[in-house]
Amino acid sequence: MGRRYGLLQLDTAFHDATTRHDDIGMHFIGTKQLASWKYRPRIARCHRVRGGWALTCAHPPMENDTISCLQRLGLSATVELLSRVVLIPRATVVFRAGEPCRGYPVVVSGGVRVCRAGSLGHDVVFYRVRPGEGCAVSAGCLLDGQRYPVFGVADSDCRVLLLPPALFRLYFASNATFREFVFRQYAKRVGALMGRIDSLISEPPGLRLAKYLLAHMEQGQVVMSHAELAADIGTAREVVSRQLGRWARAGWVRQRRHAVDIVDADALRKLTNEDT
Repeated sequence: MGRRYGLLQLDTAFHDATTRHDDIGMHFIGTKQLASWKYRPRIARCHRVRGGWALTCAHPPMENDTISCLQRLGLSATVELLSRVVLIPRATVVFRAGEPCRGYPVVVSGGVRVCRAGSLGHDVVFYRVRPGEGCAVSAGCLLDGQRYPVFGVADSDCRVLLLPPALFRLYFASNATFREFVFRQYAKRVGALMGRIDSLISEPPGLRLAKYLLAHMEQGQVVMSHAELAADIGTAREVVSRQLGRWARAGWVRQRRHAVDIVDADALRKLTNEDT
């Protein structure tokens, strides 16, 4: 028979959490795993996610990035808001197409990609929500009462401030800074999507791939798989693999598992300049 601690019903067979982040006061445990003894008194809220539970603790330390995120929203770092920051494991589906919106997510750390399933079986990435940003589609769904037309997936282990609908509407109506933040995020996404649509219509996949690699190159490499690159530029994985293969034979890039090394960035730049 289980025991109740805060809002979480725990079984008598306790195991350590699969992921523990003591510095942010959050834990993720699998469906068949439960928090260990030393974490029980601190658990304040649990959120059901795919494959397990995202837990928040009663008094998590106030990390600088969390405080900065709240300040951008025009909100104070209260215990109530801090308890709404959840840890979402990598590859977790945050929301699905057709589901009602259950809250406004603001990414504190990590990232969430917002996608739509393509008719040919590959996903198309609409945009990525990075630290300090909110999800524009979620805001639209909450304001208009619509269901999600897209789905969101955690790119990495991430911390997300999840404001429930009632709290979102309260802040939107009464807090000018928060309202401006939501509108600014929405305007940013609309502008980016217009540019993306123009690119899909007017540019071949090879040109889009070259531009993407140059724009996202860090220390001479882009750490992404072929499937992830394909989703971001709006094409099939096979198209990306063939193009990278040609460039590898030409000595422009070097392929590794889940990464591409840019060997000759000038050659890629010349390619993009020739097609503009």
